[in-house]
Formats: sequence, structure tokens, C-alpha cells
Amino acid sequence: MPAARRTIPFAQSAPAVEEALRAYYAKHGILPSLSELLEALQSHKITSKGTLAWIIDRLEKAGIVGRAPGGRLKPGWNFAGFPIGRPVPAGVPDTGDTMPEERRSIDAWLAPNPLITRLAPIRGDSMVDMGLLDGDTAVYEVRQHADVGEIVYALIDGEETFKLLACDDKGRYLQPANADPRYQPLRPKQSLDILGVVIGTFGRRRGRAASRR
Repeated sequence: MPAARRTIPFAQSAPAVEEALRAYYAKHGILPSLSELLEALQSHKITSKGTLAWIIDRLEKAGIVGRAPGGRLKPGWNFAGFPIGRPVPAGVPDTGDTMPEERRSIDAWLAPNPLITRLAPIRGDSMVDMGLLDGDTAVYEVRQHADVGEIVYALIDGEETFKLLACDDKGRYLQPANADPRYQPLRPKQSLDILGVVIGTFGRRRGRAASRR
């Protein structure tokens, strides 16, 4: 059995196993048994239950899969993770030397507190200097309090907006993040309530220009 394992290096076999696990999960909502997984991997020359169990053990240690009561596979904490490449310069290009692969779950990264995390589409350009772009989606945590300087989801005089929370001797107000003079600070005439604090944003770039034509 050890010889069979060495003939298929983990680095080559693991991606095929992960792909099969995710395809089965997307279709059925659960992970396959080892027998079902082995059947799906015939074309990848993984035919031994011992070899597959060895690969699964490595994936379990990496957090890709876990074990439910009874021993059946279940998604691990890193099941939704994606490989992270090396930092890529947006200025002067460099040599592109490789780095050891790391994985990150987008859900866990964007929403460390999922019970209070919400999403909201961004409309308008008043916060572009802080990276909030029209058409992207803001990730915010539901909170009633925020610190000055944080990006807040606020209700000012009955209208919702994303802005920087600011304060001076006149009290709290909302500050846009756009050098265009059209965007001026917003001071409440009656009320200013904090609905949440923005912790991130995300958006798709490819095809965006075409979709707006």
C-alpha cells in the first residue's frame, strides 16, 4: 500500500479529490462516502481505498474536510477556502517567485462574525476614495455604535447611506470620501442613527463595463 501512495504524489492527487468532493457537495448537499468518492476518481487513477484514505487524512488535517458522527465526511472549516498566491505588485512588476500555497475561506475572511454580518449593494460614488465602488457590495456588521473614522451604514434624517462617521464641536456628522466638490458633509437636521459598520467590500470587475452599456 505505501508504494501505491508514492506513485500518486499528494500535490497531484489532492486537487482531483477536492474537485470531486465539491462537485458532489454542490449536487447533493452532503459529502460522498469513500466508495462513492473512489468511483468518481477512477479517471484520475486513484483506485485504492487506502490511497484515498491517506489523501482524505491529509485534507482533514488541512481543514478541508471533517468527520460527522458515524465517521461520514463533512465540510471542514476550510472547505470553502481558495488558494492564496503570492502578493502581486500593482506598481513595478517583480520576478514572480513562487511561495508555499496557503488557503483562505472567503466567508470566514469577509465575515468573522457571521451572526451579525449583512450585505448591501453600493449605489453612487461618494465613497470611492475609501474603495466603496458603485455596483460593488458592502459587507457590514449590525451595530448601533461606531467610532469616529469608521465607515458606517447610517440613517440620517430617515435616509440610508454609507459614509465616514465624523465629529466636531457641532456634533456627529457624515463625511463622504470623494474629492469631487459635489459631495459635501452631511449634518443631521433631526436624527443620525448607526445601523452598522462596514468591514469590507467585494465586486466583480470582468464584464462590468459591458453590463452598463
